[in-house]
This record gives sequence, structure tokens and C-alpha cells, in this order.
Amino acid sequence: MSLSSSHSTSRRPRSSRLSKKSYRAHHAPQYVKTPIHRLNADVLLLVFSLCRDVEPISLWTISHTSRRWRTLTLEHSFLWTNITIDHSSIQRLGVRGLWQWIHLSLSRSGNQQALDITIDLHDLRSWDSAEKPDGLDLHVVLSAVCDQAHRWRSFTYLLGDEVIYNWPRECRASYEDFETIFSYMPFLQSITLGQGHSDTNYGITPQYIHTFFQRTNAAPYLRSISLYNIDSDTGRLDWNGHFSHRTTNTPSHGLSHVLSTLRNYPSMGSLQLSGWSAGTDNEHRPVVLGQLQELTLTPNAFLSNVVALIEMPLLSELTLDSRDIPGDEVIAKQSTWERQPNSHYSTTFLEALSGERHSLLTNLVLYLPFRNVPWTSIISFSTLETIRIVKPIEDTFWLTCPSTLSALYKKNNLSGDKRGWCLPRLHTLTLEVTPPYGTTSHHAPTAVWRLCVAATKHQFMDRWEASSHSDGVIVPLAIDLIGPNWKFEIRDMSQNSDASGAAGL
Repeated sequence: MSLSSSHSTSRRPRSSRLSKKSYRAHHAPQYVKTPIHRLNADVLLLVFSLCRDVEPISLWTISHTSRRWRTLTLEHSFLWTNITIDHSSIQRLGVRGLWQWIHLSLSRSGNQQALDITIDLHDLRSWDSAEKPDGLDLHVVLSAVCDQAHRWRSFTYLLGDEVIYNWPRECRASYEDFETIFSYMPFLQSITLGQGHSDTNYGITPQYIHTFFQRTNAAPYLRSISLYNIDSDTGRLDWNGHFSHRTTNTPSHGLSHVLSTLRNYPSMGSLQLSGWSAGTDNEHRPVVLGQLQELTLTPNAFLSNVVALIEMPLLSELTLDSRDIPGDEVIAKQSTWERQPNSHYSTTFLEALSGERHSLLTNLVLYLPFRNVPWTSIISFSTLETIRIVKPIEDTFWLTCPSTLSALYKKNNLSGDKRGWCLPRLHTLTLEVTPPYGTTSHHAPTAVWRLCVAATKHQFMDRWEASSHSDGVIVPLAIDLIGPNWKFEIRDMSQNSDASGAAGL
């Protein structure tokens, strides 16, 4: 025998001499840590591009870390195509050398790469005096980036309420040059222009940029236009992209201002409206947005009046987002002169949208923290197929759920004395729980949520039963209860679907 008993016996003491600690160390998985300076160029480029996208100013730090990193960043012009001027970049690079590092960034980005330009001075009023650029600084910077308008992929220019001093008066003499510059923008996909209440007759302001932009049709790939407190006299009649408009209580921007701006883009396919104004006017002429399919807006009193005058025959997706509307507790603490009724939540917002003129609405999303869900208005949209309700975990909506969904699991009066199920085409109801405001904590689902799931399933049994015998008149309803890192899928078992428990996300 090749393995005698004496031979095997002689091996036992040797193996037994391996302590448990040594054995674990010997068999433990080996994790090789590669220092970042040893990563190959392809991986480093990916890391650098991610750092740039998160914090554009970080690329300047990377290029000064080591000789190898500097060489790598200078060899790849695409890393320098995201140019951002904001508080953090000026703090890092200095306001007095602003024109130098802008020209340096543009030169490092090459001649062919598309550019993403962001000039965000919306919070300029809160900056220290030594950090604030004046009109001359901005004129030099804007002249430089506007000279590259033919390379823009996106352009954002936000100017806050701070009055900009020392604008060069001769800058308006560049009007003809600017018309030429903005006549050719083959890469442009999105533009965002906004400014505060402080008007100026001088300088390259967002409003001044818009004067040239609105006259050109030389951006064939433009898909998004966002205007904040910008006057728009003319627009693009055949443009069908996404349009965003925000008003921040500018006295001259009342109801008629918003409606006249929308009239300039009658073919838009998607619209976002936010903000409010205390301005009053007697505008009653409706606006027809014949191609609009998606609408996102803040449901306050001001925009309720705006939407009531908009015809949207093809509207299919509606999102109401009240997260920026002051809550009742905040309003109660305000003095009489501080209260602005036009900025308050409108409980009848959906009523302005209901009726035959929006008979194609299929998808509804509601961000309504600490607000009642307006089921009476919702069930009037009989064509709805999906509803998504998003609320913070502290909202009382969850304390009484699923009774808050009774409009869907109980029969209601429909027409005359006839009773039936509301929203017969509804196939998906999503209830989303968000963490407490100001936190990012994630917790596993508790027994309370499991009880909510069981109660919801019990309450919807009658509707599911009616659906299974309706020959398709009432579609099966799937309900998803989603938390920060968990999900419950509530289904009708008779429809050959599984009701799953908590699933880690």
C-alpha cells in the first residue's frame, strides 16, 4: 500500500501543529489593494470623469496632484468640457483670475468637443464681497464662453437678485457679433436662463442672451428650454421639446406673462410650471398646447389659475409636486403681510384639469407631503391607468392606510343611482414611502408595514373578484408599497400573480 497506517499517523501531529489562527489566516481570501496611483490610464480616466461630473472643480485639483495625473488630464480634452462657474469654483480658483482659468479651460477642451457650460450665480447675494465678480469680470467670461456657442451641448446661466455693478457700457455694441455667434449651434441640447428681480440696462444678462437665442432656429437637436423670470416675446412655433417656466413673485410677471410665454411654444411636448406671482391682471384668453403630453407643476393657487386657461387635448401624464409649497404650520406662523395666498396649496387644483378636454390622461404622480389625497377629483379621470403617490414616512396618510384608499376598494356612485368601481382601467397603484425630511436613514420594513400589506390585500379582495368576472371591463390592479430599501408587491392570487413579501432593494 502506498499509504501505510504508520505514514498517515506520522502526518497527524504535523497538521495538528497548525493553530486555528494560522489555519484561518492561511485559508482567508486575499484582497489585493491596488494604490490609486498604480491604476492604468483607462481606469483613471473613468475615475476622473466621475469626479468631474460630481464636482467640476475637482479636475483642477486632480491635475495638480502628480505629474502622471496632470499629463493624463491634459492629454484628454473631454475631461475639460464641463466648465462651471459658481461659488465653489470661484472660492477655489479666485475671482480676480477668473478670465485666466476660463480661457485655460476652453483651450484644454480642444476645438471639437461639445461643451457643458454652467454659470450659476443665483445665490450671489450671500457671497462675501471679496468673492463677488463684478460686471467687468462677468463680461470677459461670458464673451469667452459665448464665442464657443457653436460647441455648446448645454448652457446654464443663472443670475440672482444681486445688482451687478461695473458692467462695461460698450458691451451692448457687440449686438451684431452676438447675432452671428448664436446663428450656428449644431450640438445644443438644453439651455437654462434665469435671473432675479433686479433689472439692468447693461451687461450680458440671461435676459440679454435670450434676446438672441429666441431668434435662432440653428439648434436642430435642442430638447429642453428652461426660463426663470425671463421675458419671452417670440418663440419657436414648431418646437416640440421640454419647456420649463418658473416665476419667483416678479410683480410684472402675472398670469398674462406666463400665458403669453407659453403661446410662443405651442408645439411643446412636455411642460414644467413652478413658482408664483402676486401680480394681478385680467387675462382670460386660453392657450392651446395641442401637442403637450406631459405636464409637471406646483399645485398652488397662482398656477391653478394658469392651468385653467390652458387647453391640452393630448395630455397623458400629469405630475403634481407640492414639496416647495409652505405647509399649514409655516403659514400659521406668518404675519398678515407675509402671507401670499397665490403661493398656497390649492385644494381644487385637479378640478381645473378635469373634464372632457383632458380625456386622455393615463398617468398621475402626486408628491403631496402632509396633504390629503384629492380622491374626489382623481376619480373623475376615468382613463387613468397608473397612479403613484409619494409621501414622507411621518405623513398621517400611512397611519390610516389602507382606509385612505377606500375610493378604489369600495363601490361608488358613478352616474345617477348606479354604483360601480372607480377607475376601471387602473392597473398599477404605487405607494412610495420616503425617509424623514433631512435624513437619509434606511430601515428594514417593520411589522406595522406587514400589517398594512395584509390589510390592503384584504380590502381589495372584492375589486379583484369583480375584475376576474368583468371580461376585461375592470382590469386587474397591482399595488406596490415601496420604502427606502424595501418593497412589497400586493397582487390578486387568483390572477396567477404572487404576493411577495419584503424584497431588499
